[in-house]
Amino acid sequence: MWIDMTAAGLTDGFTPANTVPLRVRTSGARLEQHMQGWQHAWLQSSQGRWWAVVSVRVTSANEQSHASIPLTVAAGSIRPAELVTTKDES
Repeated sequence: MWIDMTAAGLTDGFTPANTVPLRVRTSGARLEQHMQGWQHAWLQSSQGRWWAVVSVRVTSANEQSHASIPLTVAAGSIRPAELVTTKDES
């Protein structure tokens, strides 16, 4: 599952590196526009809109820590990962 983190509200564009303290750049959570995650459920609101209940594994920039973050995102902000298939050797 691929999750559009911009649509989820977790990335908001580029921040120049010189405006972020070095401590944050080296140990802060690395969030990218599209991240791989896992879908756990669908949720339909009383207005009829569909939401996906997902989780994303986030790693720090220095790869010393990680966390699995649960999110509820609009259905349009997710897409299935491409399946990898092997060629039949018939």
